[in-house]
Amino acid sequence: MIRVGIARKELRRRIKAIKQTWFTRANAALTALPAVPRSSDFPRLWSEIKDVYIDLQHSKCGFCEKPLEGRIEQDVEHFRPKAGVDPWEPPPDLVAAGLPLSQPADGGKEPGYAFLAFDPLNYVAACKNCNTIFKGNLFPIAGARKSRAKKPPANVHELPYLIYPIGDRDKPEDLISFYGAVPRPAVASGHDRFRALVTIAVFKLDDPVERRVFYEGRARQIQLLFLNLTTLDDSADAVLVAAAAANVNRMLQDREPFANCLRCFHRLYQRSRAEATQIYTDLTTLLDTISP
Repeated sequence: MIRVGIARKELRRRIKAIKQTWFTRANAALTALPAVPRSSDFPRLWSEIKDVYIDLQHSKCGFCEKPLEGRIEQDVEHFRPKAGVDPWEPPPDLVAAGLPLSQPADGGKEPGYAFLAFDPLNYVAACKNCNTIFKGNLFPIAGARKSRAKKPPANVHELPYLIYPIGDRDKPEDLISFYGAVPRPAVASGHDRFRALVTIAVFKLDDPVERRVFYEGRARQIQLLFLNLTTLDDSADAVLVAAAAANVNRMLQDREPFANCLRCFHRLYQRSRAEATQIYTDLTTLLDTISP
């Protein structure tokens, strides 16, 4: 996950550029909502502006950075669920670590963030796995839920665990780093460490079984980056060196798949080529083992 920096004003401008009346209709839809809205009560206006988020995110999932082909593979995800928040059952290791979790003791569903249903900074383009299978209507927090908020609450109020990639609220790369293809917290302790761990757990970013194709994709990109980095260091062929330099520069850009993972590997290679070589060797063995 990387940060997709954009100001609210600019995001509104881009939305109006493709759907001039979108905000007027969104406000009317909010006014027409019943007191306790169901999911079916919300007109799907967000689907009209999907292209804004696809372009903004370079056709990548905002959570896992998987490259997506075409509009059909991409959903516009409500970061804070609009019609109801489901309880989340944290994995045993997080329970053992003392994860603070604010949700009903009876396991009941909580009200959704109805007033944020049409807020452009409550959207993110996501792959089907991240949106539908893994996150769904989850939004675990450690603080007090602000389900009546008219704008996304500041982190200090709700103490959310999931990391939001768009705008300036969160800096995903300051929270989640990678060692090889494996995501891990970039913070040693406290709420920010739990944010990384919960985000990794909810989206199964570290699961090579349930997310095999995605995990393999990260591993193969690391292989390519390593080969280009060693070419830069070792080759005497000026043409190959120039091509490798261009490849490395491209692979580290925001638009490229798994940019956070590759940037972490690039920094590791710069610190210790020997350690990076071992990761490359281990990933090659892993891919040889799991590939059909």
